[in-house]
Amino acid sequence: QGNLDATRHHWSQALEAFREIGHPRYTALSLAFVAGTYIGRPADYGRAQEMCNEAIDLAREAAEEQALAHIFNARGELARLHGDDDLAARAYQAALEATRAGGDRGSESAILANLAYLARHRGAYEEAQSLGRQSLGLCWALGLRMIAAWRVSELAGAELGLGAPERAARLVGTSDAALENMGAARGAGDRSEHDDVLHQMEQVLGADRLAELRAEGAAMTLEECVRYALAEPVN
Repeated sequence: QGNLDATRHHWSQALEAFREIGHPRYTALSLAFVAGTYIGRPADYGRAQEMCNEAIDLAREAAEEQALAHIFNARGELARLHGDDDLAARAYQAALEATRAGGDRGSESAILANLAYLARHRGAYEEAQSLGRQSLGLCWALGLRMIAAWRVSELAGAELGLGAPERAARLVGTSDAALENMGAARGAGDRSEHDDVLHQMEQVLGADRLAELRAEGAAMTLEECVRYALAEPVN
């Protein structure tokens, strides 16, 4: 639900317990998840990356490939929100290799979506769209409805860059409605990207037209929107 302070409190308690138990996998994961709660906090960036370093060492010692995927993804999130896309790209690629080695398709979906953000930053909108669609298709096939609601919205940046602002606005509208119905919020690593795309859409479409299109999207079911997002637009 977006409360990073509460999240940090719970994960810090978990970290303390797993250190006491001496469980390397869960200690490493807890370190990464605590680090991830410092996303968007420049003063804590160094501390968070040090936690990722410790987590990586623990996971490697225990040969925990799937834990490494989560840790590298957390490192990528921290770097991306800190403005270091080069480090983020290296971390996400390492995460993708680890998660594919472990066969975790849900984590693969998340990492593909994060790589799509980096592609959008570079202006590689077709690549961002392709990665975003791969991510959406994976999580939808796995029945991850809340994640799918995030993903349709995350595709909006690529659609906007490809000259389809109305399509982008409808995707955001469906996402907003679906997340509200689920009582969920966008993740901390996604909010600034979402706000940036929304601001750009308003500049292109105007506030009134954007509101109309978001309302059209909100009238769609999530299932309808997923099909819409994965389909090629009709010219």
